[in-house]
Amino acid sequence: MLNWFERWMLARTIKKLVHQGQHHSKMLMLYGLITHLARDEFTEDNKITLDHFLRETFEEALRKH
Repeated sequence: MLNWFERWMLARTIKKLVHQGQHHSKMLMLYGLITHLARDEFTEDNKITLDHFLRETFEEALRKH
């Protein structure tokens, strides 16, 4: 889990990316980065399994917020 500083820094960084304007390409970059880092971390999973996990996690986050 993230501590308060890590959460604050991450939120601040993401907020800079998602402000109004040309945010589509920035969101693609952010999701791409999350996918890339997840693939580096979860090396035992294949692409299909990891993509499914990331999609399910994203959809769960949308339902909660």
